[in-house]
Amino acid sequence: MIKLLNAISSLPACPSNSRPTVLASRRVLRVLGKLYYHLLHAYLNISLSLDQQLTYLSTTAHLVLALYHKDKGAFIPVQLYFDVMSMIKNVYFCVAKVQKDDPTGDFYIIILGTDGLEKVFGKVRTIVGDDTNADQLQLTDRVDGAVQCNNILEGHPEWGGESRRLTLKPLSDDPESVSSKHNHINPRSWKGDVKVAKVSLSGSWKEGRRKAEAILEDAHIEVPFRKMELDGGFDILCPFGRNKMVLVDGKIDSAEEEETEEEIDTPAPPEVIEPSAPLPLDALNLEPDLDDLLGTAESESSEKAKHEAWVNIGSGNSKKIHKSSMLRLYSSPLATIDSKDRLKRVRGYSQFNDTQSLDEMATLDADSSEPALAIEDPVFTLVRCQKKTFLAVIQVQGIRHNNTDVASISTALLHEPNVSVHGQIMKIALRDCSQQPEGPDWEWIGSFENHSSFREAEGRWFDVVDPVIESASRGRNVGTPTYIFRTSELRATAAHLFERVKTDINRLPEVVPSDSFPYRAEGGELCGHG
Repeated sequence: MIKLLNAISSLPACPSNSRPTVLASRRVLRVLGKLYYHLLHAYLNISLSLDQQLTYLSTTAHLVLALYHKDKGAFIPVQLYFDVMSMIKNVYFCVAKVQKDDPTGDFYIIILGTDGLEKVFGKVRTIVGDDTNADQLQLTDRVDGAVQCNNILEGHPEWGGESRRLTLKPLSDDPESVSSKHNHINPRSWKGDVKVAKVSLSGSWKEGRRKAEAILEDAHIEVPFRKMELDGGFDILCPFGRNKMVLVDGKIDSAEEEETEEEIDTPAPPEVIEPSAPLPLDALNLEPDLDDLLGTAESESSEKAKHEAWVNIGSGNSKKIHKSSMLRLYSSPLATIDSKDRLKRVRGYSQFNDTQSLDEMATLDADSSEPALAIEDPVFTLVRCQKKTFLAVIQVQGIRHNNTDVASISTALLHEPNVSVHGQIMKIALRDCSQQPEGPDWEWIGSFENHSSFREAEGRWFDVVDPVIESASRGRNVGTPTYIFRTSELRATAAHLFERVKTDINRLPEVVPSDSFPYRAEGGELCGHG
């Protein structure tokens, strides 16, 4: 996990000729990478001084505060936010206490975690030889002895078996430089100056804020700290002001209400089907037979009708098979064999996972002359909002073909029944309100509609688009390349899509309205609805 976070922290910028959506995604990922960078280096870069560590933690706190204040649970859960801020607050408080009690002393923030508790339990398990298990009474006695041993070894570290992994180098941008050695960092291996006398807590905190503001401005994200100071009632544990701390008394403020992506995208779960009951036909999306319907009606009319869950196969009654297994065999083209490895099954891998096919799916074949739809490309689709149908511009965030995630797919296969798309609605606004022969143009303003993601939408509900790319005149990505959409194209696409999916209008994804969606014309009237 540390390798992954360190790799994200060293993510380079995209080439200037990249797609606008790729540029926007990389810009946001680099903000997240800066957050990871300052958090990881504060604990793993053994060459940092205590003042630098505190500055890095301050930068982390200000970045998390700004992002959570803006996006709430869409950024991180409130519990994780509280834990991160409490950890950073505890570091600053502990340094202040040491400055008061021992002004000439040293302080290592790496010992503020649970390593001390782990050492105690390690002593408990080794202090009694082979008898590693303990009941409550034995644990009480052993913990007391283990704590005494740790206290003695803290005063005489040369007596104990301290970690000998002392060949650590400063954390680099290379993910491979991270190893298990970083899990054994101790005061003996730390090279930076950790004298509390050389630390100014207010100076470190303000320097961290300055760095965070520069990172946010570079990412075209509004810096909220000045406004927070003017309004009052804000701090790292009160991201919404009014001196209201998150998670106080086990309650979450209404301003902090958040939904996970699964809660937003996933419809209400269907009824649980007992294994002994036959699988309903509508679950397989098959047309029921008239005889089956007649038999169902007769069985419902009969009082306490009892159905046999097993059917005979072959001659006689020598062999039986469950009805659900029979239906699964007949519906095999609609199903896949799941992996027997639970972790792979959760990730959607098949039982016989083909590593080569996964490698091929991860990269887009640049040499292919066939038009293809790739992740982060814009597409057109229709959505339902307040019982009406509207045209929406979607950024593709995932593509599934035959129940397998792919990075791209040929446009010739997009409308096949075994293709589904996961996406999020892009915010577009009028670019030029002056009179034009074909109507005003629209541009993507660099952000997305909140709570507008949806999963497993049928591929035939989408149409590919090849928009013009010009510099943005407004929005978060002003001055950078963005997508331009012609009004005439939007109208024609909306009409074409409506004719294709009009029989499935009620099955289209449902989205909630916002200030910017459904899209609005200059006078405020809704656009693209039918």
